[in-house]
Amino acid sequence: MEDPFARLQRRGHGGRVLHDTLEATGTTRPELELRFGATVEHLVCCLTEDSGIEDAQQRKSALRDQVGACDCEANTIYAADKLSKVRELRIRLHGEPALAATADGQRKLTHYWRSLTMLCAPSPSTRWSSSFASSSKPSATSRPPGRAGRR
Repeated sequence: MEDPFARLQRRGHGGRVLHDTLEATGTTRPELELRFGATVEHLVCCLTEDSGIEDAQQRKSALRDQVGACDCEANTIYAADKLSKVRELRIRLHGEPALAATADGQRKLTHYWRSLTMLCAPSPSTRWSSSFASSSKPSATSRPPGRAGRR
C-alpha cells in the first residue's frame, strides 16, 4: 500500500495538509524538506507565523504580509484555512455572543477581516481570487464588524 503522504506529495497537496506543522509540532524545516520535498517545505514556511515576534497582532500582520508575497497555492491554502476558522468562530459566536465584544473576539475578527482584504488585493499571487473579490471585496471605507471608525 502506498504511503498516503507520498501520494499527497506527488499530487502537490502536502502543503495543504501540513500547513500548521512547524507551528504545532517540534518538526524542523530541514526535517520537513527531507520528508516531503522543497516544494512542500516552501509552502509550509509561507504559511508559518514567525515565532520570534512576541506581539500577536504584529505576528499576524507579518504573516499576512508573508503570505501575500507567496505564490497562488499558498494564498489558496491560507484562504481555505481562514474560511475554516471564520466558520468555527461563527459557531462559537452563536453559543457565546458576548465573545464579539471581548478583546480576543475583536482581535480575531480584525485579523480575519485584514486577511480577506489582503487576499482580495490585486497582485500576481492573489489573482486566483478575482471572482471571489468581485463579490466580497471590502470597500475603501468599510471596517471590520465592531470596529467602525477605528484602525
